[in-house]
Amino acid sequence: MLVWMLTSCAPMPAAAERSRVPELAVEDPGFAAVWPAPDAPLDVLPTTAPRGLADTTVYLMAGHANGPGKDGNKGVHGQIEAEVSLWTVEELARRLEALGWFEVIVGRRAGERPSYGARIRHAERVGADVFIELHTDARGPLHVWATDPEGEVYRNDGSPGFSVLYNEGGPLGPERQRLAQEVGNALLATGLPPCPGYVDLYDADPVPGVFIDRRGLMMLRRPTMPSIIIETHNAKDFEESLRWREEGTLDAFASAVAEAVRAYRTVTSEEPTR
Repeated sequence: MLVWMLTSCAPMPAAAERSRVPELAVEDPGFAAVWPAPDAPLDVLPTTAPRGLADTTVYLMAGHANGPGKDGNKGVHGQIEAEVSLWTVEELARRLEALGWFEVIVGRRAGERPSYGARIRHAERVGADVFIELHTDARGPLHVWATDPEGEVYRNDGSPGFSVLYNEGGPLGPERQRLAQEVGNALLATGLPPCPGYVDLYDADPVPGVFIDRRGLMMLRRPTMPSIIIETHNAKDFEESLRWREEGTLDAFASAVAEAVRAYRTVTSEEPTR
């Protein structure tokens, strides 16, 4: 079956269907597998109990689904961005809640399609300290890989990796940048690769995988708390989309987000009042 829908009950494809790694990766013990190869490892960052961390509310939002038909991109396996981002948010929330470090608020649940304005107002009502929105990317160059009943299926295995986006404008610009850089550095520490870059879309931050979005996106400039967008992976990358269904990937991702928010909030709570 060509189209594999990424739902929580979907079976993983057989190994032969998943593999895009050369035989050298198996036969040569000196060959280091590179993400998103199936045997490329990720590290779960230490999650020791934080000291001096003020009460923190983390607001997690799944991107898109902000109106009828606004579901984002369609991935190489037929997965829909709004559904993938919601599932990933729920998995992230479950892991963060288990740590007991933060109060975690999930801003969109299954079947809900709140407007962007409603999302921001909700985050304000619950007293969120940070606003993190998850998306997947569909970066090019794309090529037609196959066709399904709905048309052509596009694929790009040449630019895997995460992106963290922030807006540098306004009074919260420096705080957004600091939060984005903490998240970017923590994701790098797990072994997840940064997006190799964009053309005529974002400016690169000094931290690899972190980008400045100057398009004026509402979710990056309007929230009254520091807000960032994490593009977790390239939905057009065949293997990377599969790896983001693995428990190990989700565990590493959650540990990175937890450590980044811990580091950001610890510094914030220790800053002297003026």
